[in-house]
Amino acid sequence: MNTRNKVFYILFWIYLIIAARILVFRYPLSEFYHILRLWDKSIVTYGLSRANFIPFKTINMYIRYRYSLNSFANLFGNLFILAPLGFLLPFAWKKKHNVLLMTAIGFLVSMAVETLQLVLGVGAFDVDDLILNTLGVIVGYMCYKIGALLYGVINK
Repeated sequence: MNTRNKVFYILFWIYLIIAARILVFRYPLSEFYHILRLWDKSIVTYGLSRANFIPFKTINMYIRYRYSLNSFANLFGNLFILAPLGFLLPFAWKKKHNVLLMTAIGFLVSMAVETLQLVLGVGAFDVDDLILNTLGVIVGYMCYKIGALLYGVINK
């Protein structure tokens, strides 16, 4: 592995830690421990009652109230929180990758995050988050492909 790839590999792992902290482990460890200690299946039942399973319902709300800073932050935050995954994963994982595989990985990672938030009671399950997060991975992967193309042209 050359130096450039090592840097991206390290950045990939740093990104994963930061993303996990933001998406799942957003509370101090003492609060998280308290949440786990008091966990009960009613947390999941309550979470399911608040969940959004209607595609584009939340996205439409974000667009309708786009002048609210919170709407802007939620829309673009969900879109771009997993974009670095699409950009950095090809550097860290040298297997054959393409947009379909990266889309599947993005969807599965987003589904894991949404499910963890639901089960742990630290967030709300929203199908629109799955859509936006997956699109974010695709955007990141497209940036990777464009960067690789430009790198190839420059170093010809």
